[in-house]
Amino acid sequence: MIGIGLDLGSSFTKCALLNTLTGEVTHKASVPTPQRLPGAANAFELDFEQVLCGVKGLIDGALAVCPHPTGIFMSTQMHGYVLSRDGAFVTPYVSWQDTLAASGSAAELEARLGGRIAHMGTRFKAGLALCSLHERLLRGEVCLSGDVLFHTLGGAVLYALSAGSAHVCHLTQAAATGFACADEGRWDGAVIHEAGCEGLRFPRIVSEKEPVGEYLGIPLYADLGDHQCSVLGAAADGHSVVITVGTGGIVCAPGKSLAPVDGVEVRPYFDGGSLLTLTRQPGGRSLDVLVDLFADTLRMMGAERPRQEIWAALWAQADKTEGLRVEPGFHLGSGEGAIDAISARNLTAGNLFYAGLDALSHAYAGCFARLAALQGGLDSVVLCGGRLAKAEGLRQRLQAQVGVPVRASAREDEALYGLLELARRAQGVN
Repeated sequence: MIGIGLDLGSSFTKCALLNTLTGEVTHKASVPTPQRLPGAANAFELDFEQVLCGVKGLIDGALAVCPHPTGIFMSTQMHGYVLSRDGAFVTPYVSWQDTLAASGSAAELEARLGGRIAHMGTRFKAGLALCSLHERLLRGEVCLSGDVLFHTLGGAVLYALSAGSAHVCHLTQAAATGFACADEGRWDGAVIHEAGCEGLRFPRIVSEKEPVGEYLGIPLYADLGDHQCSVLGAAADGHSVVITVGTGGIVCAPGKSLAPVDGVEVRPYFDGGSLLTLTRQPGGRSLDVLVDLFADTLRMMGAERPRQEIWAALWAQADKTEGLRVEPGFHLGSGEGAIDAISARNLTAGNLFYAGLDALSHAYAGCFARLAALQGGLDSVVLCGGRLAKAEGLRQRLQAQVGVPVRASAREDEALYGLLELARRAQGVN
């Protein structure tokens, strides 16, 4: 029993075959995510037809290896949207990286929504579909006349693959748009009204276990949040904090319900569960800022080197910081970072790099403490994501601070393994 798994990320769309009997993820392939379209500096839009073309190409490649898969399973980046009218897509894909509303209507909309925000299952921010669509409506850039359908990114792919028969999305994706009442599993009419989006037709919220349509006779399954799929694919148990170390960091722990919790995102999970989630944590971008400094220094000296070569050289330095401290808030791009406790001898490339690693582990340890205070019994930490998540230096530092076992996920592409687990459940494989 072999399914096709697709993970639509910010950098790549990945595809693999999911063997639900052996537990293997094989025949991986990928295509780059299309470049953002030209436009305003704080607008972030992609040509959806190009995204769809990449998806279809990957499916075709998988079918050449496995002509009769049991289903197509999908995880995608969250928070964005696409609109269609009369079966045609009338907007680009507006990404979670879009911040057009940050200098416009987001703050005013947040004030009007008040307590409704606590029920969204996501942190209120300008990159939510709720905010980016509302801002474009105010600017007159979007018209909702006629029968206009709202889609999440994965929902738009399902709509296209099913020739318009599947206008659906999963709760993990619905909540991420800002338009949903996550704890009740429905679209929030009050929020939709305040955003001026009553003219939109929203998709049906569906289970991860039931087919929602077909493509070339192959069952299609709901679009799932990439964060939730990665957590599931990291093979963490119900007592683990999972830290996803990407460009930024996301720290989460299993929750008992979808009821709002002050200061924490309560994200929908699978089988009716939730993830207590802390976002906006530092990650690879924080260390990238430091690497960029060293790259610029080399460039000034006429000795330019590839960034990966600089990374490798820094990892080879002595693992010490000699009192140097880094505040990694510069990953937010808003002037919140700092380098502190500089002495006459400790401002070296190696010390600065490892002080950055200290800062990451300190931030994650603080998140662990916050989640442990909310959810008792947390007894381990799992690191997942790219190469930084596998770094032994980060693992050791964090374990020393949290006092519980810390391990790096042994898997690459955890989201694909999460899709494998969901395919097993959908197909009744124990």
